[in-house]
Amino acid sequence: EFTPRTASPDAILKDLASRQMPPLKGYVSTEIKPSATMDMYVDRADTHEPVIASWKYGAGKVMAVTTDASGRWSGTWVTSNLFAPLWDRLLAWMTPEVPTEPKIDVALGYNAGRINIKLTDYSAEPGNAARLVTVIVTRPDGTRTETALTEEVVGELSGSIDAPAPGNYYFEVRSPAGKDKKFPPLAFTVSPSVNAELPRPEPNYGLLEKLASATGGRLNPSPAEVSTERAMLERRVSMNPYLLVAAMILLIGEALVRRLTA
Repeated sequence: EFTPRTASPDAILKDLASRQMPPLKGYVSTEIKPSATMDMYVDRADTHEPVIASWKYGAGKVMAVTTDASGRWSGTWVTSNLFAPLWDRLLAWMTPEVPTEPKIDVALGYNAGRINIKLTDYSAEPGNAARLVTVIVTRPDGTRTETALTEEVVGELSGSIDAPAPGNYYFEVRSPAGKDKKFPPLAFTVSPSVNAELPRPEPNYGLLEKLASATGGRLNPSPAEVSTERAMLERRVSMNPYLLVAAMILLIGEALVRRLTA
């Protein structure tokens, strides 16, 4: 039996570092390369012989495991419930690292002369809501202003800026120091005819007069000119077809009675 030991500290085995592992029935005796890292080893003849060794070269990774994964030599690892966690760590280290994209949504809206900004963080641990996020705004005249987004609920930040003049407003969202989340550049255009969409203080009498004349009506008639009587609709229907049908039914009925009582 060979008793392997783990190196300390070790980025791969982590909490298994500096721990004596269950003994192995066998392993392939080999030497470690000078550039490699020895993660687990066996002391043999005053020499550290690698059981698990790793090597990072550029963007590539290499790992060597000198014992088996079938349980023939590492049976004690299986019975001690160490086998699965160990191989999970090894395979996790070998898996290519994929950069996580921030799950951030930024929405802009216009209301009553102000541009509203809402930032929603959909990540598993929304970190922006707990810290300050600022927005630098460049107005159409080239002036710049800065505003801070405040937390509404967990993962949601909001704020607004004054936008009195029409034109293009450019937004630069900055995360706080120490946060590496990046936000795309944003822009919002305030239309020159934005006031045309505001509620009118009085009715559009010109349009109402046009609609009234086109439909034969009058705009704002006096009460005396407004008739509340309803027109009577008279319709006459001839009863002759119904009488003819009734006469035919009576004639056939009479014939049947005569025949049955004869």
